[in-house]
Amino acid sequence: MLANTQANHFQDNIFLDNGEQIDVAGGGDLTRNAWATAGRGNYWSDYAGYDADGDQIGDLPYTSKSLFENLAGAHPELRLFQLGPAADALDLAAKAFPIFAPQPKMADPAPLTAPPGLPPVPGIAPAPLVANLTLSLALVAVAMIVLLAGLRLRPR
Repeated sequence: MLANTQANHFQDNIFLDNGEQIDVAGGGDLTRNAWATAGRGNYWSDYAGYDADGDQIGDLPYTSKSLFENLAGAHPELRLFQLGPAADALDLAAKAFPIFAPQPKMADPAPLTAPPGLPPVPGIAPAPLVANLTLSLALVAVAMIVLLAGLRLRPR
C-alpha cells in the first residue's frame, strides 16, 4: 500500500502465509485506517495471540512491525536479504532490545483467529458430472474402436 492510504475500513480479509503481511511503499504507516469494524478485524495467519473466550476474535491486537521490513520499506535495495539470516537477526535484536523496536505500520484491534467464510461466487454453475462422465466414456469407446480398426488393417 502507499503511505497516503487513509480513512479506509478493512474487515473480514484473509492475509494468509505472506512473507510480509503488509508493506508500505516508500515507508510510513497505515495507522490512519480502520483495521476492524463493529468489533471484527481481519484474519492474519501469523497472529500469535489467543482467544480466551472462544468468540474467534483475538484478545490481543495484531500489529505489523518488523525492523527489517521498516528498513526495507525505506531502502528497497535491502530486499536482497529478505529471507536470509540478516533479516531474522535484525528482527530478533528488535525483540530483545526495546530501544530498537520499530513503530508498528498498522494495528488490528480485533484480529480473527479463524479465516472468515468466503461468499459463494454467483454465476458459476456446478459441473454436469453425469454428462461429463458419459462423454468421457464415449470418447474412450471411440478411441478403442479406432485402435482395433487400425490393428486389423495393419499388414502382416
